[in-house]
This record gives sequence, C-alpha cells and structure tokens, in this order.
Amino acid sequence: MSYRLAQLVLATTALGLACCGVLAAGHEVAIWADAAEKPTASDRFTGDAYEVGVNATHFFTLRTAAAGYALIQRASIVDLRVTEVLSRRLTGPVTVSPIRGKPTIYVGPVRIVTVYPRDVAAANAASANELAAKWAAALSAGLPKVMPGASAASPVAGSGEGS
Repeated sequence: MSYRLAQLVLATTALGLACCGVLAAGHEVAIWADAAEKPTASDRFTGDAYEVGVNATHFFTLRTAAAGYALIQRASIVDLRVTEVLSRRLTGPVTVSPIRGKPTIYVGPVRIVTVYPRDVAAANAASANELAAKWAAALSAGLPKVMPGASAASPVAGSGEGS
C-alpha cells in the first residue's frame, strides 16, 4: 500500500512541476498551430478583406494572407484573440513589440496580430510600424466601447478605417 502511495505522490509532484513549468514559460497568450491545427477555411469564402471589430466598432482590416495562413484563417485567429481580450475584460495596455523583426500588437499579454510587409502594401501604408501604430490606436480607442458592460450610449467609432 505504501508503494502505491509513493507512486501517487511522485506522479502528482511530477504533474505539478510540469504545470508550473508551462505556466512559468511565458505570460503571453498565443495560438500555436501546426498545419493540422489551422482553422479551416470555407470554400465559399472569396472575400479579399476582413474587418476586425465588434458589432459596428471597426478596429482594422486584414487584406492579406500571412505566415502560411489564408486570409480567413488569419482572421479566425485574430477573432479568437479579440474574444480572449473581451472575456478577460482587458482594455490595455495596447502595445506594439517586435516578433522576428515585425511589429506585433498586444492587448495586455494577448497577442492580437503581427503586421507583415504584405499588410503594409495592401493598406498603402508607409511602413509596418506606422500601420501597427494605427491598428493599435484603433484597438485602444475601440475596446472600451465594446467591452461587456460598457454603456450602450457610448458612441461607435470607425477607428482604423481604411487600414
């Protein structure tokens, strides 16, 4: 009986250490996926742009595929991340930090989107940093308006229009 108890204690300790290691690995919420885990794209989707926002509040527009993801797959991931931000009631800070040399927008610890050269060209922006700053400003202005529990009388903004 004591042998089984020792096994249980050892297994529980190992599991606890593994969980602590995973939790301590980073504070960023990110969606990691290999080819088999990518969101499926509907064959019926033929759009060339995807407006990221909540209800009538527009944050920015994705117009290109990136990092091996089709536009609709990328949009699905961004939507999941925005949903995470809303469910955690995060309104900021909205920051831009580089990942592999490309500006990436975060809301608190949640990565929202990385701005790629293709995004810059599609938006006719001067640079990736300029476009990331524009998208981040739109998120910063728009999130408090769409946060669950926000006043229904809040004005709806079209921040990030034409991004």
